[in-house]
Amino acid sequence: MKCLKQIKKKAAMCEISIEKALAIAIVRCGMSVNDFSSLSPSEWAMIIEELKHREENEYKDNWERTRQIVFSALRPHISDNLSLEDLFPLPWDKPKEKVGEILTQEEIEQMKQRFNTD
Repeated sequence: MKCLKQIKKKAAMCEISIEKALAIAIVRCGMSVNDFSSLSPSEWAMIIEELKHREENEYKDNWERTRQIVFSALRPHISDNLSLEDLFPLPWDKPKEKVGEILTQEEIEQMKQRFNTD
């Protein structure tokens, strides 16, 4: 009975059903029922957090590998100044800071005339 109360407390802490928590522990974490029932709620929360980080890193690694393969296959057919991130941007890539060139007064005047601004 004590074991069941601990399991319910762990599930409530993670806002999932006890069945779902136990399934995650057994299938995704490789734990036995006894291992799971001996964990405190805070230990279970840390395991879930680390599991999430591991799966996220595996997901990103797979996409990084895919990007590298695509880039390697296309490399002979693209310009030399095109980078891996330019060709195949991923959501977690840090945006590049664009450094603009400073325009001369003459170039500014030409642009004003071109776009009819004062």
